[in-house]
Amino acid sequence: MKKIVSIVPVLLSVCACVYDYYPDVSHDKPLFVIEGDILLGEVCEFSVNSAISLQKEIAVNGQPVYASDFKSVSASFEVEDDRGGIWEASGKNKNIINLTSAPSDRKYRLHARVHAIKRDGTIQDIHYASSFVSPEPIPEIGDIMISPDSLEAGKVVLQMNLSAPGSSGCYRWDHEEIYRFHSILMSPTLEYNPNTGMFIDHKSDMAGPYAWWKYTWCWGHRESKHASIAIAKAYEGEALVNHRILSYDASDTRFNAGPDGKSMFFVKIKARAISEECYRYLDAVNKGSEQTSSLLAPIPGEVIGNIRNVADSTDYAIGYVSVSASATKLIKVNYQTQLRFSQASGYGFDPLEMLQQGASAIRKYTDTYNKAEARPFDAENNWVPLNCIDCTQSGGTLEPPAEMIPFI
Repeated sequence: MKKIVSIVPVLLSVCACVYDYYPDVSHDKPLFVIEGDILLGEVCEFSVNSAISLQKEIAVNGQPVYASDFKSVSASFEVEDDRGGIWEASGKNKNIINLTSAPSDRKYRLHARVHAIKRDGTIQDIHYASSFVSPEPIPEIGDIMISPDSLEAGKVVLQMNLSAPGSSGCYRWDHEEIYRFHSILMSPTLEYNPNTGMFIDHKSDMAGPYAWWKYTWCWGHRESKHASIAIAKAYEGEALVNHRILSYDASDTRFNAGPDGKSMFFVKIKARAISEECYRYLDAVNKGSEQTSSLLAPIPGEVIGNIRNVADSTDYAIGYVSVSASATKLIKVNYQTQLRFSQASGYGFDPLEMLQQGASAIRKYTDTYNKAEARPFDAENNWVPLNCIDCTQSGGTLEPPAEMIPFI
């Protein structure tokens, strides 16, 4: 049997959560990676990629060269239930399936009809299907709170209670962070009142071309790059109790209190129960992706999911299709620090002067900075990177997401 060393970047979540996984597997056929889960009550997205075979030992800068065996790979998808119901895909790539009306009392499986063109022009059409899987119970996300002993260590650690009666006690979840943040340098429209601990915003005094105060504060958003998984301890039954899910430095500037004296840092958790078989698969993939000594270091056994060639059961695709329904919870992290701005000293400019000169001055200083090889602190070259006073340059938005408005 020919041995193909495959480098497989595996996406293990329909929510674009990426795991770089490098299995060294023995196989006599090309491998494909099929991505996505059957999420009842949601619109799901699926995709297919080819494995990347090791072609040469040494290439650029002493590193191996990897190249796909295929020029192009595509697939059409559909979901089937155990009573003959079919949910067909839509969208340009035939990979979006609407399961908002899918009943929870049936088993489901995914079909992926792969169409691959090799570099020599050879065409391969292969029908893959996952095994029929019963839906897991919908979990209930309980309290999400700060671990009381974490602050003593200079950390803000969030812990969560999660349960799904009747489940295997295995779970996976993704998270989003939604927060308010400030630009690097202090806006001269804010004046700190030490008696109240509040900032007075003089934005009413700055109008027209002087209204750059509004770019001091923005809303930011981050999504988790990796889904998290956990299995309940034996004495906890099927529940996760005070399970640590996220950790931040207590000095994280996203905990800063704003001009209104409040911090705005929210976390959204999207969780679902999974089977123990799915958990074991994801756990093995996680361990493989954490290897740092070598791309081709041994993995914990040959990881095989539940997706196989309908015509040849010895041919499998990388991936595991689970069936579940999600629960979502949005919480405000009740921790804040005193507002901290960097001061203008040492930057060679007067921020109030910049505000009074308006946008043209900011572009002038920014252009000067971008063209300089080093920081020009001399009197003729006042400068500042634009993101120092304009938080939108760091990807922020001036208006909060609509779902945040009730909390503000």
